[in-house]
Amino acid sequence: MDHLRKGSHRGGRRGSALIEFAITIPLFLVLLIGTLEYGYYFYVAVTTANAAREGARQCTTVSLGACGACTPSDAVTYMNKLKLGNKTTATASCSNSGGNIMYTVNVKVDFPTLTGFSVLLSALPHSTTHGNTVAYGAAVMRGQ
Repeated sequence: MDHLRKGSHRGGRRGSALIEFAITIPLFLVLLIGTLEYGYYFYVAVTTANAAREGARQCTTVSLGACGACTPSDAVTYMNKLKLGNKTTATASCSNSGGNIMYTVNVKVDFPTLTGFSVLLSALPHSTTHGNTVAYGAAVMRGQ
């Protein structure tokens, strides 16, 4: 009789471990997916800031003592490193501040999330496209 009781007790422990695992694994997966999404977002955000700097550098080379029209195509080309050039918008503006020509380049990247779980990522900037996030970058450089 004691032998039967031990076996049933052991099966109860195994069952409780399975239940604990079933409760813990979804929480672990949510943390893992969230970490991957935030890491990817920050990687794209840093690359977007670098792209804005490349676009501003391009604009400073076209200025010859006065504000000139500039299309910061180097910013879009820079985002092609992540294969996000077709999702990138770059704009440039020029101002004359106290005799200094200043170019401002703004870059916006509207890119899809890695997993598509945008509900979990409500802290990230959302785009108008469902499941996408947006990264912004800006750079200001003095013209020549």
